[in-house]
Amino acid sequence: MDWLIVVSVFVFVFLVFAFYKAYKTDDAKRRYERALLDLKENPADPSFRQAALDAGRYFASLTPLDEMAIKNDLDAASAAASQPQTSPGAEQRKRPAATEDDANSMTRTFRDRLATLEELKRANLISEAEYADRRESILNEV
Repeated sequence: MDWLIVVSVFVFVFLVFAFYKAYKTDDAKRRYERALLDLKENPADPSFRQAALDAGRYFASLTPLDEMAIKNDLDAASAAASQPQTSPGAEQRKRPAATEDDANSMTRTFRDRLATLEELKRANLISEAEYADRRESILNEV
């Protein structure tokens, strides 16, 4: 009979911890997404970029999100500040043709990302489903 009480307490504590972690993760995700929206509205303000970076790092501490994903999110959100306003036709005329070096560096980047993903899977830091989803999204970028 005592073992039933011990097991019940253990299950209760486990469930409370699981719900608390899920709540913290959802809250961190909402804060990160809000910080990215704020950065998108104010792309030239470094304080918004720092706030988004801090929120992203906290969210990453609770999930398999990595620093590169955070950097990509920040760059995408603040891209408007770094690009001058031009007409679409002018952008195409100014863009240089892709070189073989560009293609090689892009391939290396994809290979690096796939290798990192494979390491995360081997270390059991991500599930098989997460691995498959992320691998597919990387390959779809090619």
